[in-house]
Amino acid sequence: MTKSDFALLQTEGREARFAPEAPIFRQGDTNVSSFLVLNGLVRTFYSSPHGKEITLAYWSSGDLIGGPHFLAESFKHVWSAKAIETTSVLVFSGVNLERLCAENPGIAKFVIETVSLKLNWVSMLLQTLVTQSVCVRLARLLLQLTEMYGVETEGGFLLRYNFTQEDLANMVGATRQWVSITLGSFQRDKIISIRKRQLVILDKELLGKVAQ
Repeated sequence: MTKSDFALLQTEGREARFAPEAPIFRQGDTNVSSFLVLNGLVRTFYSSPHGKEITLAYWSSGDLIGGPHFLAESFKHVWSAKAIETTSVLVFSGVNLERLCAENPGIAKFVIETVSLKLNWVSMLLQTLVTQSVCVRLARLLLQLTEMYGVETEGGFLLRYNFTQEDLANMVGATRQWVSITLGSFQRDKIISIRKRQLVILDKELLGKVAQ
């Protein structure tokens, strides 16, 4: 998205601020708005009928959240979102965002790319869940997280967000204990390291071989 497109969104959107742990939208509520993250960190998650929360993704500056029906206001949210840290967003109604897309190809392209990213992410999660081995599932997930959130450093790829073992377990459909054991194995093989709760991918190539 160009600077001029972003400037237009700033003039059209309503800014809102959320404290840590504050809900931005809830699963099952009517979708009336979409949210462009200006700063901070947002977690999206699905709540099962039994109350279990499954982390779907983390979103930060420049990400559009809400949806998946960004241009409609009559559908229900199929997941929830809450702020992990103090977060500022621009709020758009579906009608307003649809008008902006019709009038500005750059904004329309941004929304399409956002939907494509979410579809790719959900597809990856589904593929991960049907893979037989917890080891392979976790390796595939870590590769995808590296692509989305990895920051290259001298020591490897640092994941920008501190995913908990519970988060990883929910995303691969395993218990936290199994994830802990598998992460320990990856550390012994020098594929990853965990430093002060920060996960670093040391050997992306070897991780890719495990994921095959």
